[in-house]
Amino acid sequence: MLDTGFRAKTRALGELTPCAQCGEAIVAPTWSEHVNERCVRHLWECDACGYVRVLQKPFTEAELENCLRTLIGTMPHSSSEQGAA
Repeated sequence: MLDTGFRAKTRALGELTPCAQCGEAIVAPTWSEHVNERCVRHLWECDACGYVRVLQKPFTEAELENCLRTLIGTMPHSSSEQGAA
């Protein structure tokens, strides 16, 4: 398993990721993959200097539960559920 030693900090929604080499903003990962149900791997490439790094993000149980609650909260309700409310 790849461990870059990088530990992501929580940031405000919409805040861009800085390049680890030159500090320029990187808008989004170039590529992402689900390693397993608890981990995502991202490839970040800087357009300014060409620096490339791969980061793995393991999810805690609390983060997984929060994602599930968010996803359920954004799902449209079926017509039978709306009629019962």
